[in-house]
Amino acid sequence: ERINPTGKKKLKAALKEHDMDYILKEAIMQQDNGAHILDVNVGLPDIDEVQKQNFMEEAMEEVAASITV
Repeated sequence: ERINPTGKKKLKAALKEHDMDYILKEAIMQQDNGAHILDVNVGLPDIDEVQKQNFMEEAMEEVAASITV
């Protein structure tokens, strides 16, 4: 649930700036802290739907390549 922009200013900024390193760092930190499943939400109301879809696909590919949960 850490990769959900609701109430998280730093994550919102990272999403707007397309900062994949921030998202990957969050995913790795969750895995290192014992998470078995990650909930990845990169949707923001002020991002257009095509951009949101493309970013979600990129985020999922990179997260899946970086962790084992």
